[in-house]
Amino acid sequence: MALPAASFRDDLRMEAFIVNSVLGGGMTSRLFQSVRETKGLAYSIQSQLHTMSDSGFITIQAACDGKKLKELVATTEKELRKLKSHGLTNKEVDFFKSQIKGAILLGSDDVENRMNSIAINELVFQKPKSVEDIQKMISKISVESVHEYLKFHMDLDLLSGALVGPNVESKNSWWMNS
Repeated sequence: MALPAASFRDDLRMEAFIVNSVLGGGMTSRLFQSVRETKGLAYSIQSQLHTMSDSGFITIQAACDGKKLKELVATTEKELRKLKSHGLTNKEVDFFKSQIKGAILLGSDDVENRMNSIAINELVFQKPKSVEDIQKMISKISVESVHEYLKFHMDLDLLSGALVGPNVESKNSWWMNS
């Protein structure tokens, strides 16, 4: 599944990192907890944020038994609708800000990650951003700014998907036609 997200140039791009983490960024994410832990519908489920200079998207990937696919899709869509309509709490925003800051700090110790970050910032913004600059940007995220992001970027009418597996077209046409 995929849905639109902020671009590198978007003022709300840091909020996209929070939304991605909340959705499927790890074991504490909503999709992991509801789809895998509570309902046992998938072997794995995760989301990833992809940002480019002029567009972005969030992908959601899951691996499941084909018999559980319909409920997995319905549960995922329910979590997306719940996030869009109810947003996040201050506690959730603070938790995921800390999680992202930690990941950035750990990632900055990897030469390839750091070089990619410098190159992207140079190409998009014409100036490098230090790890401290990025940490400060994340610190400024608020519940209100995340809700603004959800309002303007999380368009569930544009949710799309693809299935991979045996006889996908014939067995799962219910999803492709909805």
